[in-house]
Amino acid sequence: KPEKGELPPIKVHHPPSGIVCSQLQLRARIVSYFLCPFFHFHLRRNNKEEAILEDKKNFTVGVISARGGIGVSSVALNLGSFLSTNMGEDTIVVELIQGMGTMGRDLGLENFGAITELFDQTPKKLSEEDVEKALFEHETGVRLLPASENPRDAILNDDLLQSKSIFLHLNALSSFLVVDFGSGLPSLSQSLLKQCDQILIVIDAFSNSIAQSKILVENLIELDIEKEKILIILNNRIRSELLLGRSQVEKKIGAPIVTAFTPAPELYSQATRKKTTAIIEDPKSLTTQQFQKLAKTIVENEAEEK
Repeated sequence: KPEKGELPPIKVHHPPSGIVCSQLQLRARIVSYFLCPFFHFHLRRNNKEEAILEDKKNFTVGVISARGGIGVSSVALNLGSFLSTNMGEDTIVVELIQGMGTMGRDLGLENFGAITELFDQTPKKLSEEDVEKALFEHETGVRLLPASENPRDAILNDDLLQSKSIFLHLNALSSFLVVDFGSGLPSLSQSLLKQCDQILIVIDAFSNSIAQSKILVENLIELDIEKEKILIILNNRIRSELLLGRSQVEKKIGAPIVTAFTPAPELYSQATRKKTTAIIEDPKSLTTQQFQKLAKTIVENEAEEK
């Protein structure tokens, strides 16, 4: 009995341990029922993806820039064209970013938005054969998977799981895979750039563009991409006295330039009119020689990796 002025003691009633255990087991079963299928699906999927990447025998080249309008698609397409036509390498060129495709129309392909049909399937049902059927073979010999040019299809870029499935299947279909990542670093690019064996950063010779490209290099390194995998490509698309010299660009970007392309607007315009690539349009041009140098570097790096 409490003394005067004191509060009565609080009595705590503990349920039998068996009841507590039963309640915990019931909760665990409920959580397991709803969540385990989700976890098991992704576990199986991750294991499958890891197995594909371990067995991958091709060499994947990602082409990207910090800002648009610098010529990423032109570099990716002509590099793939040279690897295929001039060096005899089994090559696929793919435009990764949906809703902004240009290759299909530039090369005169029909129904080149077929890649959107691959997004209609579930990742589980999508097969290597489905992806291969979606490829176009250009008369130059290079195989292509152009992106949709319909701006509305940009929403497909949010489907990371399906984009990654397509990418993984492409890895098994050729010796060389050249991927046009476009500009910037959206979530899709951040995820898939890590799977590339080589990354080409396309820059031009204007100070602001170089500064932004330097940030892109830093971003890639922050994504745990090895600096040795990154190559700088200088693409001078216009003739201008405002362009910085090669040594000035290298100093500002803080890295050597592997290949520098001189302006050739007439050649690219003529190639587009004839629905072909620049290196096919004029095999003896300086531009073709510059792509030869770049392709040789890629093939040498691929051989070293083996």
